[in-house]
Amino acid sequence: MEDLNKILITGCNGFIGQSLSENFNRKNVQVIRSSRNIKKEDYDCLKIPFKEHSILDAINLYKPEIIVHAAGTASVKESFFSPEDDFNNSVIPYITLLEAVRKSKQRPKIFYLSSASVYGNTDAQNIKENEEIKPISPYGYHKFICEKISEEYSKLYNLDVINIRLFSVFGRLQKKLLIWELYRQFRESDKVIIKGTGNETRDYIHVDEITKFIIKLYKVNTDQCLNINIASGEGIKIISVAEKIKSIMKSKKKIVCLGNILKGDPVYWQADINLLRELAGPFTILDIEKGLKRCIENWELENENSNIN
Repeated sequence: MEDLNKILITGCNGFIGQSLSENFNRKNVQVIRSSRNIKKEDYDCLKIPFKEHSILDAINLYKPEIIVHAAGTASVKESFFSPEDDFNNSVIPYITLLEAVRKSKQRPKIFYLSSASVYGNTDAQNIKENEEIKPISPYGYHKFICEKISEEYSKLYNLDVINIRLFSVFGRLQKKLLIWELYRQFRESDKVIIKGTGNETRDYIHVDEITKFIIKLYKVNTDQCLNINIASGEGIKIISVAEKIKSIMKSKKKIVCLGNILKGDPVYWQADINLLRELAGPFTILDIEKGLKRCIENWELENENSNIN
């Protein structure tokens, strides 16, 4: 992995942060995990509190080549109910991290995990990084604020920062959002409810692919802060995702679409990933059906084990 020996991951108790921690640990990269609430894990890693002085000391002591900032909020819906909390739990922690890096003796490459929510509703068939930014939720606005803060620290303090605009991420450790909710309903409910029309499109990517792209982008030399879409580059209707899960689970349950318009949710999402291909070089992306099978097999195994216990 070209001299990648150590990585510091914030937000390590969240779905993406924990997934990345496990993946890099398997690749024999030393993982330094930072979170407000440190939990005991079943694999070996260093754990530090999410405080500026603790992060600063860890950077100087362990000298990680990469920092991935996965800390922050994860719910568009909840950001409407409490925009102040969303700001305080999204923007402020990121400044805390950047201040620690600024004051340190090291200059690791920083990956800020942003979101396609910064684009909001767009008429673009394939959303490029230079698309107009027009978020439609506090969550999206705060992600964009963090992107601009990345730009600020990159320009003024010579920090090497890449803003990764993640589209719809799914994976084994996920226990909320659409794919998990559809799986849960197919397993537990009489019928499966989709709150929207079902014709909304999303661009899904398995969480393991993020690890791959971070490794590929690690050696990219830039003289400015970059915004990069990470997605499959393929849009898929929500109803089609539900049908795929139904088929994998061999279910006969009826799928019902309520047709509601959900506040803060865009209608169509499909990423243009040409910049990613240009910078990361040749790659293949895990097919959504294979990714769904991987998740469902793990979730079913978890259910079997919990029933045994």
